[in-house]
Amino acid sequence: MPEIDLQKIDQATKNKYQIADNSFSFNPKRNNFGQFVKGNIPFDRTGILHTEESKNKMKLKRVGRVPNKPKEMLGKKFNRLLVIKQSGKVGSQFSWLCKCDCGKEKTVPGWSLRKGISKSCGCLLKENLIKRNKEHSGIKSFSFGKKGFFAGKKRPEHSKRMNGNTNPNWKGGITPENRKLRNSDEAKLWRLGVFERDKFTCQKTKKVGGKLVVHHINNFADFPELRFAIDNGITFSEKAHREFHHKYGKRNNNREQLIEFLCQI
Repeated sequence: MPEIDLQKIDQATKNKYQIADNSFSFNPKRNNFGQFVKGNIPFDRTGILHTEESKNKMKLKRVGRVPNKPKEMLGKKFNRLLVIKQSGKVGSQFSWLCKCDCGKEKTVPGWSLRKGISKSCGCLLKENLIKRNKEHSGIKSFSFGKKGFFAGKKRPEHSKRMNGNTNPNWKGGITPENRKLRNSDEAKLWRLGVFERDKFTCQKTKKVGGKLVVHHINNFADFPELRFAIDNGITFSEKAHREFHHKYGKRNNNREQLIEFLCQI
């Protein structure tokens, strides 16, 4: 980088930047902050050291405006919120401590109050939700903080009306008996019992968890009396289950096939 000839800088520029030494040349080295330095003193790209006054002017120019002053909002009421006192700043915006009509206090940014975004401490939102659900869903009350989402009785009654032959999609009970048995409560309890016995571990890969299924050792169709017997089930991963049926098929499965499959490496 060529040296800067300070002799060519006019006297006004010298006075403005308070240049005391006219003999130095610009050093292109940078410090740890990426600033150009001469020795330990940071300079800008022109090699000129700025004064505190010029730095402040540049800072105000980057910001583009004079720092904010808090607007007078004490004692004013915005919807349900009454401004009590100033509560510091959030970023470049001033925040205010407000008291709601319900008695709770909340800190809110001033711009949110002036634009009507914050109207309460949160109680207005709850009241609107209760009103909306009464009008549209027929729910008697909205259970905030209670166990269960619906506190009324109309929703469970509506669910009962949609079961069985009362459902508009009812087609006369054409679901296959096989599917009914596999999706029954007894089948769900049987699967859970096998999982707990095997500690939710695939007996082929010995991997715990993941996508697990229960395999019938003696197949489901040929042994109806063993369909929900715990001893007739074993835990497999989905991948291991597919491998078993790919090798032995889905009919006439028995315990000898299972032992052979488990012994394979």
